[in-house]
Amino acid sequence: MEKSEKKVAEQAFAKERQNALHLLATNPNHFGTLASSKLKAVQLVSYNTYYEELTCVGYNPDLNELFATIAIKRDSGYSGSLCTHGSREYVRFCVNYGTGWEDQGMVALNVHDIPTGKDCANQSEKPLSYVVSIPLKNAKRRFCSTEVLPLVRATLSWGIPIPAGDCDYKPIWGDREECRIQLKPWLFLLPIKDFELDTFIPSFLEIAKSAPQLTVTQVTELANEGATSPSSLAAYDAEPLSLSALAELYGKRKGAEVEPLRFGLHAIQPILSQPESLANLNILTNQLPNINWAGIFETFNKTKANVNYEELECLGLDYNLERLTATFKIKKSGGYSGDLCKKGSMEHVAFWADWDNDCKWTYLDMVSVNVHDLEKVDKGVCYTAVLPVNLDRFRQPCSKPKIVRLRAVLSWQTLPSTTDPNELETYGNRIDTHIQIKPGKTPTIADPNSWVDIIGGIYQDHISAAGLTTAAAFFANNGLKPDNLGRPCPFTGRINMQGPSLIGHKYRVQVRRLGTVGWTDVVEPIPVRTYIGSGIFIYTYNHPDAAGYFNYLDPNTTNRVLALWDAPSNPNNLASGSSAQWEMKFDILGVAGNFTKVVQLNAVRPDAEIVIDGLGGPGTGTCKDFKPGDKMTGHFVARSNYMGNYSLGTSVPGASITPSAGNSNTAVSPGDAWAMTLPAGTPKCGYYVAVNIGDRTIINSSHTGLPGHADAGFCVR
Repeated sequence: MEKSEKKVAEQAFAKERQNALHLLATNPNHFGTLASSKLKAVQLVSYNTYYEELTCVGYNPDLNELFATIAIKRDSGYSGSLCTHGSREYVRFCVNYGTGWEDQGMVALNVHDIPTGKDCANQSEKPLSYVVSIPLKNAKRRFCSTEVLPLVRATLSWGIPIPAGDCDYKPIWGDREECRIQLKPWLFLLPIKDFELDTFIPSFLEIAKSAPQLTVTQVTELANEGATSPSSLAAYDAEPLSLSALAELYGKRKGAEVEPLRFGLHAIQPILSQPESLANLNILTNQLPNINWAGIFETFNKTKANVNYEELECLGLDYNLERLTATFKIKKSGGYSGDLCKKGSMEHVAFWADWDNDCKWTYLDMVSVNVHDLEKVDKGVCYTAVLPVNLDRFRQPCSKPKIVRLRAVLSWQTLPSTTDPNELETYGNRIDTHIQIKPGKTPTIADPNSWVDIIGGIYQDHISAAGLTTAAAFFANNGLKPDNLGRPCPFTGRINMQGPSLIGHKYRVQVRRLGTVGWTDVVEPIPVRTYIGSGIFIYTYNHPDAAGYFNYLDPNTTNRVLALWDAPSNPNNLASGSSAQWEMKFDILGVAGNFTKVVQLNAVRPDAEIVIDGLGGPGTGTCKDFKPGDKMTGHFVARSNYMGNYSLGTSVPGASITPSAGNSNTAVSPGDAWAMTLPAGTPKCGYYVAVNIGDRTIINSSHTGLPGHADAGFCVR
């Protein structure tokens, strides 16, 4: 009877979820999540994690990116199978440095109803682990003597986008996860040492040229230490603390002791693995006579997978960017071989995959994260190790979801095994999970439609024959829709083309205005990013040959970018009314056939006007005087070929203007009417009313909104 009642309750609950948007449109407080609303709640639902749940939030100091891991728990409740549009999980990140929450932005994840099966080990394939990520904005880095350990909050909301700036949002379905993170410090002070301009300037210029992605501050740091390129990191990397220095350091800690096995691990392991180094034991005994070395060796032999200092907590697939991530937590303030001004120690994460569900693990690679002793650990500091992967060969049709078993092994200081997925070292642990690989075609030379995935940041199958986005379109890098209403969007600026890498072949991209004959080669060099450690990337470029053909490179070094086309700022290029549609063509040298796609360009900014009717009739009140309590009126124009939305505002404190916003074109000039009453007590001053417009043109393959703006001034006496 209890199971039957539970099933009935779940079915009723699923009905509420299925109709959530309709219910909220009728009553925004239907689920009781609006505390200040006068509308009566019908059903109290908030922070419900029956369907999905945040399991970790983390940060990678080298990449300066935030990560959140999401567990998708059920077979259904996500609005359709992989062959449908499904639904979206929204995550908004916020950071608190101690002075209040700062919004970092929102990302989304496309989720679907996927049947739950059993893997080869007879384990359930649910939950599925997905990860979303976002760059940390305006990171407040400091010199290494000052720890910067802000609190990160991620909020998950199914189906309903989280309003910008709302770090206290109360989701209906979803939850909230928090953890401290550690920002990578500046290692050196910025002033040029001893005014050595003759050596500093050449070093500065050489580093800036070889690594254009570095900030001026980062280049200055390197140049101050005499480095000639970012690869000269060893020139300024701190030396590791000696065993005696570590013993002295941790011997002074009261209430946060670090046992000799921990700080002496690097000295013990060689003695056990190399008999010829047994003589070193006498040296250790003489150096540190107060330590019970025999007891340490005995403890070492008994210790495996100790998680007192660090522990892997989450593992998953960054679904939008196709990277494997493992999030671990540092639990103590000491035991990591020195503070942020020292070399510290390394947490190593080895990734394994069971691609074919046959219980045969394939070693993928290892990623290391630098950690240090920290004073303000509190409930832990969270780090995320990141491994880019090329999943093209594992894609399957949407009718056949591809589920993969994944494993991560964490090991402190000791490199984890590359041959035994079950081996655990002294410190660290192992976790398994299941991930879902995006459906699609396995790329082949014989199928031109498999050569290109993304154009202008949008999956190419979500761009219509007319060159506009479809209602199902979303940005590939962050999962967000280019237009929340699903309206068609054109393109402008730099249009990226992305896709798989067919190593060993050469390809070419060409463009032409639709209806013309000649093609133009796209020859913009493609940045190639190679990671060399310590947060530094070396940039080179992939240049085309004389015939316009590029070599295919490792997609993990190019972010799958195949071409960078700077669209013309005047796409019509001829008389008024001519076509602004352009064709993009992709061909592979020596291979029959090609891939073509039409894209609709738009470089025309929205038309914005605003006037104040005021006391003297339409348009004559601008810069005239008003007094508190006056009702002001006027007209405004907000028009675009691809209107996104507009908003009206004023600099008058406490005043509200009507209408405040809209998402469709106003009438032609003089436009629509607006009105505003000046509040009593408005201070004497000059003020303005303004209209701001953002259309729905996709700019630089990353965001929408060619802007339009107009304002009108007036005085209050």
